[in-house]
Amino acid sequence: MKDLFLIGTISSTHGLLGAFKLKHNFRKADEIYNYDQVYIFGYEEPFSIERVILRKNSIFLKVKGIDDIDCAEKLINLAVYVDEYLSNEEEERFHESELKGLKVALESGEEVGVVVDIMEGPSQDVLVIEWEGQSAMIPFVKTFVLEMDFDKGKMVIQPIEGLIPWL
Repeated sequence: MKDLFLIGTISSTHGLLGAFKLKHNFRKADEIYNYDQVYIFGYEEPFSIERVILRKNSIFLKVKGIDDIDCAEKLINLAVYVDEYLSNEEEERFHESELKGLKVALESGEEVGVVVDIMEGPSQDVLVIEWEGQSAMIPFVKTFVLEMDFDKGKMVIQPIEGLIPWL
């Protein structure tokens, strides 16, 4: 099976014609417009998106083949995926699933942790890393994150003194 990116879960039905609410992982709800099909956990074939309704930061989807509320109810709590994560952002952005699990190392090569979470901040995202039961937060900016190698599953950082307590 090909690699898929998790974009959210189906949280409820919407109307009587098979639409559903997507509890999404996007930074901005309008990123759903980058896709014309989605995969739903347990189904091998993708579903074509027929209609998207945005309300504030909520996404409601109607997909081809789910045509009534009974069918939509069976999908509640199922994960929704896409082939490739596409962002509307001009700057280089990464999907949460690409970052979680990356090993974190210093320029010297010394491993100092693993990315376990990404928190959205007002001016930049923050990486949460863990090492031997301790955790630290690193601003996800070029000043601290020097390099990312997804093939090797690793990122190189340059922390300032005191940023990572166990160093």
